Amino acid sequence: MTNKTTNSTPPLSSEYDSTIALLNVYFTEWIQRDQMLWTQVFKFYYAILVVILMPYITKYFKISLPSLPTNIFSILGIILSILFLYVSLCYAIRLHAISDTYQNIVNKLPKEYQRKGLKEFRFEKLLKPRLPYVICPALSLSLLILSIILILI
Repeated sequence: MTNKTTNSTPPLSSEYDSTIALLNVYFTEWIQRDQMLWTQVFKFYYAILVVILMPYITKYFKISLPSLPTNIFSILGIILSILFLYVSLCYAIRLHAISDTYQNIVNKLPKEYQRKGLKEFRFEKLLKPRLPYVICPALSLSLLILSIILILI
């Protein structure tokens, strides 16, 4: 018995071996940067959330803090939220750069080997914004709003 594969695209020639090897390097870097971005984003978010809620958490866990005004934690939360926005957007820009570089290399391959772009999907406008550019500011804004609300209370 022979295995017959129905492959509609011809095999790549050896001239694209170096391109595919380069794609592998950039894809590995993209994976690393993506994991680093989301790991850092959620670590920062939860750490800042704990700082903001520290006076209220300590009552629940019966931990004593030095006698500091409650607003200090909210003010610190505002400062850290702005720093969080800056750092997370820096990570997002680095991820965007490696993604664009990867796509530029993919575009050098024959058309039948290129992946589909967002323009080929029905809801292209909804898929157009890159996720880190939406989620990072939203998380930072939520921390800012929480800090401001706790200051006003």
